[in-house]
Amino acid sequence: MRNLTDYVELTKNIPAAFVSAWGASVTISAGIRNVDNGMEDIIKTVARRVDAYIPDGDQWHQDLLDQMVAISSIRPALLSHDVYQNLTSLKSFRLVVNHNYGSAMKHDKVMENLSLLIETYGPFVTDVTDFIDKMSAPKA
Repeated sequence: MRNLTDYVELTKNIPAAFVSAWGASVTISAGIRNVDNGMEDIIKTVARRVDAYIPDGDQWHQDLLDQMVAISSIRPALLSHDVYQNLTSLKSFRLVVNHNYGSAMKHDKVMENLSLLIETYGPFVTDVTDFIDKMSAPKA
């Protein structure tokens, strides 16, 4: 996440003649995708190790998010509702990035999703930390 935010700050200081909106959009989109993939990997690890189940099929990404926002008989919810909603939006953007190859990236949409990622990242870390604390707490 830090590399992505550092890059965005760096591009603000480069004269516009040396930074194309397309190039910045493709680079930032890839960064968003990579951070989102990393968060999904953490979610998959919890699903695998705690639930012993990772969904499959065409909608597995959404099914995984649905699984992790729900409380189960063996664990609390991993994701808060707001983080779940934001990750659902970021997942949709990531799929566009994955299948668009940057050919039609709209800079304003990229920046909206960057803002959403920045808004989501801290609460996601908090959700994961809280989950670990709850799972590690002695059972009464």
